[in-house]
Amino acid sequence: MRSIGLDHNPLRRTIDRVEAWITVALVVAFMVVVPATIWLTGRAAYSAGVHTEQVERAQRYRAEAVLLADPGSDTTADNPPAHRGAAPMRSGTSTGVRTSARWTGADGREHRGNVLADERARAGQWMPVWTDSRGDLTDPPQQRVQTYINAVAAAILAGVGAVGLAGVIHVLVHRALDVRRMAQWEAAWWQFEPRWTGRS
Repeated sequence: MRSIGLDHNPLRRTIDRVEAWITVALVVAFMVVVPATIWLTGRAAYSAGVHTEQVERAQRYRAEAVLLADPGSDTTADNPPAHRGAAPMRSGTSTGVRTSARWTGADGREHRGNVLADERARAGQWMPVWTDSRGDLTDPPQQRVQTYINAVAAAILAGVGAVGLAGVIHVLVHRALDVRRMAQWEAAWWQFEPRWTGRS
């Protein structure tokens, strides 16, 4: 307690003790508010992510797209020869070669467009795609692992923000009290300086 100014030292001024108590209050608030902020933010982000999962699962549909050309080829066939099995898939759907394909959407109509296919795929092979209610291509529904990642990231950012805010408050309070200290020192100097110098 002595290190922060809470002792019986007669040389400590009232403003020093005020700063000490403010420091204690900030530390207590830090120990309570930061964990609570992290927990509440992470929980809210997780709940929002679960809701997003549910909405996207209800509004996005899996379909089977038939490749109309070999990946990287400029030739497109309306009825390419069928190949056994699905097209080779990479991990995830964000990489690959843009390839012409057709699929039947949730609206029951045939759609055509470009999909990202593995370069080892061949025309006539099929691959899973995700579409919206109109049959347009879209991303797969959000997975639970992404919800966890988003919740953890939000909690960490909230914790860092709370720590930064506590630091800013402490610095501002310290500077404000320093200004007050200097004013008190100056007032005391003008009061006692004539006694030391003999000037009236």
